[in-house]
Amino acid sequence: MALPKLESFTTGADQTLQAYDANWVADSGELSVTAATDTVEGTIEKATYYWNGDVFNADQYAQMTQETGGAITSIGPYVRINSGDNSGYYFLTNGTGTNDSFFGEISADTYSDIGGDRGNFDPGDVAYIEFNGNAWDLKKNDASLATGTDGTHATGQAGLGCFSVNLDGDNWEGGNLATAKAPNQTQSIIMGKSKIWPVSIALAALPVAAAKNNNNMTRRELVNIKNWLKSK
Repeated sequence: MALPKLESFTTGADQTLQAYDANWVADSGELSVTAATDTVEGTIEKATYYWNGDVFNADQYAQMTQETGGAITSIGPYVRINSGDNSGYYFLTNGTGTNDSFFGEISADTYSDIGGDRGNFDPGDVAYIEFNGNAWDLKKNDASLATGTDGTHATGQAGLGCFSVNLDGDNWEGGNLATAKAPNQTQSIIMGKSKIWPVSIALAALPVAAAKNNNNMTRRELVNIKNWLKSK
C-alpha cells in the first residue's frame, strides 16, 4: 500500500472498524462503520485506532470530516499513535449543541488537553492535525486554527478515535508530510516511468505540435509548473 491513505468507510454491513478492514487496529475502545451512511462512529468511548497498512514517518498528518451526531459526543483524527498503551495526539470535534473542539495528547489512556477550545465544528467541516518535529498545526477546512510545540510523542501511526460515542465521521486521510527537496529535484517532473527531468528540459523535449508528453501533460501544464516553481 502507499501513503497517503484515504478512507471513505464504504460498507455493506454494520461492523467494527477492524472487521471492516483488518489494517485498522484497535488500541482501545471501539469504532464501528455504519452501512446506512457509510460513516464511522464511536461505539465504546475512548476509542483509539491506527492505520497499520503502511509505516508513517515521524512527521505526519491526519484529517477527517465531521458528520452528524448528538451533543457532547466527539470524533476526530489522531497522529503518532503508539501501539499497546493508547497514546498519541488527538484533535476531537464535538457534535451539535456544543460544536467545540479540543486538541491534546494521550499517555497510557490519560487524556490531557493542550490549550482550550479550538473552535466550533459543524457537519461537513474538516478537522486536520499535523506534527513536524515538535511543531503542531491544527486546521479547520484548510485554514489554520492554532500552532505550537509539544514533544511528548515523537513517532507513531496516524489514525482516528473518539472520547465519547455516537458522532459520525467520514473521509479520513492520513499521510506523511512532504520532505524538502534540493533545488534540482524540486524543479523536476516525471517524464516517463523511470526518468526525472528538469521542467525546462521537459519543455524542450516536447515538440510544439505535440499535444501531450508521455506523462500525459500538455505544454500549457508544463509552462504552468515552471512558472509556479520560479515563484517559490
